[in-house]
Amino acid sequence: MNAVSSNFPPDSTLSVLDRHGAIHAIPVVPGQSVARLVYTSGLFEPPPLCNGLGRCGRCAMRFTSMIPPPSLDEQHILGPERIAAGFRLACRHTALPGMNVETDALPIADTKAFQDAHSIPGRGTPPRAQTAACPLARLAVDLGTTSLQWSALYKEPQTDEWRVRASGAMMNPQMGFGADVMSRIAAALVPQNRDRMRALTVAALNRILSALPTAHDARPQIEEWCVAANPAMTGTLLCFDMSGLAAAPYKLPYAGNREEHIDGLAAPVYFPAQASPFVGGDISAGIADLLDRLPDREFPFLYADMGTNGEFVLALSRELSFSASVPMGPALEGIGLAHGRAATKDAPRTITAFSLTPSGIEAVCAAPPLGISGTGYLSLVHCLLRAGLLDRDGRFIRNPASPLGARLARQGLTDAQDGPAFLLGDGLALYARDIEEMLKVKAAFSLAVTRLLDAAGIEASAVRGWHAAGAMGSHVNPADIEALGFLPPGAGLRFHARGDMALRGAQNMLGKRAEYYRETAARWAQRTRLVELTARPEMLADFARRMRFAF
Repeated sequence: MNAVSSNFPPDSTLSVLDRHGAIHAIPVVPGQSVARLVYTSGLFEPPPLCNGLGRCGRCAMRFTSMIPPPSLDEQHILGPERIAAGFRLACRHTALPGMNVETDALPIADTKAFQDAHSIPGRGTPPRAQTAACPLARLAVDLGTTSLQWSALYKEPQTDEWRVRASGAMMNPQMGFGADVMSRIAAALVPQNRDRMRALTVAALNRILSALPTAHDARPQIEEWCVAANPAMTGTLLCFDMSGLAAAPYKLPYAGNREEHIDGLAAPVYFPAQASPFVGGDISAGIADLLDRLPDREFPFLYADMGTNGEFVLALSRELSFSASVPMGPALEGIGLAHGRAATKDAPRTITAFSLTPSGIEAVCAAPPLGISGTGYLSLVHCLLRAGLLDRDGRFIRNPASPLGARLARQGLTDAQDGPAFLLGDGLALYARDIEEMLKVKAAFSLAVTRLLDAAGIEASAVRGWHAAGAMGSHVNPADIEALGFLPPGAGLRFHARGDMALRGAQNMLGKRAEYYRETAARWAQRTRLVELTARPEMLADFARRMRFAF
């Protein structure tokens, strides 16, 4: 679905005018939405979309021909002026030959695949002989459902040490096929979509290569990749049949702990071991790193990787652990919320936290905000609970008992089209439906934690450390998630934000002790005991009971 030349039959393409005035013709695929067609074309960086729920408004495009009638959701989100100008939510309308649209989406050519990173000592095995004009590098990648994080390790010729010389992040180029794991799996059941997912991911990886720092005007020679990813993302990169992940009884399509050669990539790719259909190489890589870091006295510990799918590990010892996975939804990535933004996008203008002061609620943001990250929403909900403006069921309280809460209610509480909302200023607001999304994340989290504790036969008080990775592990305040009931009372004091453990584990698997880390991950994946959550008949009732901001 690449851009085509102007001699392609015009009646079978959709024309897209980009922000620079360039026109792109994209072949129309029957039944696909305009958003999917545009954001899977490889021409534009896909924004974090809400799976066609009509909440985020990020797929808005201006239709200049064959303008479809607006839905009620579109009128609410876009407003009368933009509707009159021809703007529509591209996720809500089927692409038709002859359509012309305008988009403000960022062309791939304008995006940066990396951010300069401070050089730090790496771990590396002396590779093949190299010359000063051709440095050697190894690439570690955390291929998440929402984003792709990477780092490049360069060999230091004088010391045989490896250092991280560049790192960066981008949106997962498959986002146009859906924001969550199950949407991606459903799309991958169609062979053409699966081929496209693989092509988009390979192109993104090659964009990293083109952006790597040079030495003596020479690009580095890439020896090896390590891609740590969940089973669905691994399967799309390897173009495997995904039917085993689409319906119960689920089957793991690929066990990992192998090196593969992928068409379009010049160097082999190592995939860490995968434990179960929804606990993959990103978790085994992170666990291998954590097992190496923690002394025996830190057991038992609980490890949670918080993304669109939540993966949890309760380790009682180095040899015995229990693991589980549960759909979390993309809210912690800022997706599907009215003003949500990924914390890595336009970071200075994304609110990642709020504080409650005598004068009201203040946002932590370095510049006029464009939106709120998922953990920023958690912080906001905590502030409103403290002020007495929200109850534990997530409902707004019209007449709070506290003077501060009463003043905040007078200043900000209002009625929106689909329920009450709290106005924040700068055009931002917290809606009842956003609070519901936070409650769903909280319920899924506490359900997984409780089931793991029950399976292991221990109390929450026995857990020595609560280690969080992923979106939550990078930005969240432990006081927020303890107060909202993600963690049991007192656990916040033993909470550790670990950042991107999957990426760090992937780096280890390319370094001096690569064999040790790979074997550790493989041994853990073979021995961990899977605790099933979603197949239990009482799961829905358990989930509903946990739809409160309390553990």
